[in-house]
Amino acid sequence: LQAKYDMKKGEASATWTSLVKIHYDGVDYDAGMVIGAELKNGKVSTQIGFSAQTFIIYNPVNGEKVPMFSIQNGQTFINDALISKATIESVVVGMEIRSKNYIPGRSGFYWNMQNGQMENIGSDKQGKMKQTNTTISIADNQGRLRVQIGKITGVF
Repeated sequence: LQAKYDMKKGEASATWTSLVKIHYDGVDYDAGMVIGAELKNGKVSTQIGFSAQTFIIYNPVNGEKVPMFSIQNGQTFINDALISKATIESVVVGMEIRSKNYIPGRSGFYWNMQNGQMENIGSDKQGKMKQTNTTISIADNQGRLRVQIGKITGVF
């Protein structure tokens, strides 16, 4: 534990560090944690920092170490997430995007990133829309095809 105080300036800081290190082939490798608090210019800030090539949080389900969250080589991996609100500047989606209520042909929103097909069925049950790379199809609330643009197939 390190602590510094300067009563004249009204500043203080305290840090606790835990570190393990090996020296191999002329290079230091370390993993550690630091916890700190600082008072400066009348404002308090706190920090917790980690230094490691891989950082993992485990869930000890059934006595096993099941990774819930990890950071490896600059990438973050989360096995399951519930995010209430997010601002995302760029997204790369591998397979699909779907709403929680998606049931094929019946409800919700679905977008297949591999074949480009999109299905959008409103929650008001007044109709549905499907789009592929060649066709836009609109059906009424009974599922009857009403409009088709592009490649005419005659089916929804």
